[in-house]
Amino acid sequence: MNEFEQIWKIYQESFPKDEKRNLSLQKQILKNPNYHIIPFYKENILVGFMATWELDWELDKFIFIEHYAMDKRYRGQGYGEKFLRDFLQKTSKRIVLEVEKPETSIAKRRIQFYQRLGFYCNPFNYVQPSYEQDQQPVPLLLMTYPDPVSKEIFQHIKDKLYREVYGTSLFF
Repeated sequence: MNEFEQIWKIYQESFPKDEKRNLSLQKQILKNPNYHIIPFYKENILVGFMATWELDWELDKFIFIEHYAMDKRYRGQGYGEKFLRDFLQKTSKRIVLEVEKPETSIAKRRIQFYQRLGFYCNPFNYVQPSYEQDQQPVPLLLMTYPDPVSKEIFQHIKDKLYREVYGTSLFF
């Protein structure tokens, strides 16, 4: 299996239907120069990946972590924390990511994981637009690193994500 096939398998196993693209859309996105897939290896074994967007607007530049996942065989072993911590140390840009609302124990643990690494939950309404017509929009939270953002900056980030990542002008 090549690297992309391994990453695709992790992606498929890690995210619910409404929070991921189909293979055809994903291959289109790979052509975007602002989109990057960063694989994580431990001793020549792919253990996870991060999919990011480098975005900017007149006020700031930021990196949006659209997807971050570890192979299920390597979860709970500290790899996710190590790779994310290393990534954060290598950038001076603001980092933005989406998380599910803290309505399940898994969602609460995920939020706590990111908070331990220095991310902040922003208390503003956010809905991830659907990737495809047969998918539903998903109410989520936006977390930011290294600090929380104002309502004004949040709106700029949200608008940029909707236009650049989700290709929509529908603002929820």
